[in-house]
Amino acid sequence: LLSARKPDEKELRKQARKLAELSHAVSDDALTKMKRPDGDADASLAFVASEFATETRRAASALDRGNVAYGVALLRGVTGYCVSCHTRHDAGPEFP
Repeated sequence: LLSARKPDEKELRKQARKLAELSHAVSDDALTKMKRPDGDADASLAFVASEFATETRRAASALDRGNVAYGVALLRGVTGYCVSCHTRHDAGPEFP
């Protein structure tokens, strides 16, 4: 969706809202520490998760207002939050 010169705006808005909802859940989880592994006391986690949620909401809002270029730019940037969180440890992510 983000690589198209003229993205399907309806689908883009739908997926941006979904990402905003999911990022909000990540932020809530980081604040409550309910799903973090034992011994994970990284203080930056809550901050990074909160900023991730804020930026995805901002992107969804921009798209809803018709500001597609700004919304897409924000969405392209939020991947940095994913990388910063999922590469916090030397061992890297563990997948099931």
